[in-house]
Amino acid sequence: MKLLLYSILFVLYSICALCVKERNNGFPKRGEGRYLFGRNQMKSQYIEKNNKELSNKMDTQDSKQYITYLYHSSICQYCSKVTSMLENNDNVEIIKFKENNKIEDFGKFTKPIVVLLKNINKENSLERSIFYEELKRKGKKVQVPALEVNNIILFESDEIIKFYKKLLQKVSNDGKFSLQNEANIKNDKKNNNGDYDNDDNNGDYDNDDNNDDNNDDNNDDNNNYNNDDNNDDNNNNDDGYDYHTS
Repeated sequence: MKLLLYSILFVLYSICALCVKERNNGFPKRGEGRYLFGRNQMKSQYIEKNNKELSNKMDTQDSKQYITYLYHSSICQYCSKVTSMLENNDNVEIIKFKENNKIEDFGKFTKPIVVLLKNINKENSLERSIFYEELKRKGKKVQVPALEVNNIILFESDEIIKFYKKLLQKVSNDGKFSLQNEANIKNDKKNNNGDYDNDDNNGDYDNDDNNDDNNDDNNDDNNNYNNDDNNDDNNNNDDGYDYHTS
């Protein structure tokens, strides 16, 4: 009787354990969201509360170009506040990112700061675009304007504007530093070329000195030859005269 009871309890325990295991396998993993096909859903991004933390992270990066995404709506006043601040800036390139676009479609960007606009509405209508659901998954809510950079989401128009201003200042300082480096390199090359010219001139002077020395040696040799010839002639003359002492 006890054996039968233990057998029934063991079977019930095995069934419960199997159910719990299957249920755990069905839990969505961290960052996947609770959707029907959770593992295929886009992971939610890390959300910054203010621009300072995001700016500090950007300062640690030594990058020549910053690609940012700005979720906006064509019927949002706060969104136009951000874009108006960025327009007509020589260091900013603003591009409308459409539903079927990919980052590779744009080729190489020419300016240090790139702003890709993602409209959560279709043009000026209230109809939602795919970017509406995209922002909802990434930012865990739909609020525009929203900035995405390096898998980080930042909300609030004032915070976004402050971030872009700091980024513009960073780009400006990096540009001045690069120009100064180029000027220093040019000056170094110029100075080095000047040294080479001086070395060449010194070589010419050395050659001139050597030529002068050679000419002096040749003159000395000629003088010696002439003196020897004169002495020989004098000796010959002495031999030709017959002195009589008587």
